[in-house]
Amino acid sequence: MCSLCLVLLGAVALAEFIAETVKLIRLDLRGNYIRTGGLMALMLSLKVNQSVTRIDLDGEPKKEAVSNFVITCQCLTA
Repeated sequence: MCSLCLVLLGAVALAEFIAETVKLIRLDLRGNYIRTGGLMALMLSLKVNQSVTRIDLDGEPKKEAVSNFVITCQCLTA
C-alpha cells in the first residue's frame, strides 16, 4: 500500500478493514497523504485489531490546516 496516494477517506476505509481483519502483521503506508484524521482512524482500528505489529509511515505527517482538522474530527465522530 506504499505510495497509493491515500487521503482521509482511503485511510478511514483502511482503518475499517484493519478493525475487521483477523490477522494482519505489517502495513506499509509510506508515501501516502495520510494526515491527522487518517492517523486517528488508524489508531482507533489498532485498539480493535491487536495482531498488527508494525505500520510503516513517513517520518512526519503531512501539514494540515486547523480548520481541516476540525472537519476531519467531525467526520470521524459522525
